[in-house]
Order: sequence, then C-alpha cells, then structure tokens
Amino acid sequence: DFEAAIEEGATIVRLGTVLFGPRG
Repeated sequence: DFEAAIEEGATIVRLGTVLFGPRG
C-alpha cells in the first residue's frame, strides 16, 4: 500500500533524526 509506505518512510526519517540529529 502506497500510503503505508509513505508513513513507514516518515517514521524512518523521524527515527533517523532522533538517532543522528537533524540533517543539513
């Protein structure tokens, strides 16, 4: 499901921000 994939991707991005800090 495309929407589920988007939500999962957003979750991964949020977890990455928590673990590695904001990018940029």
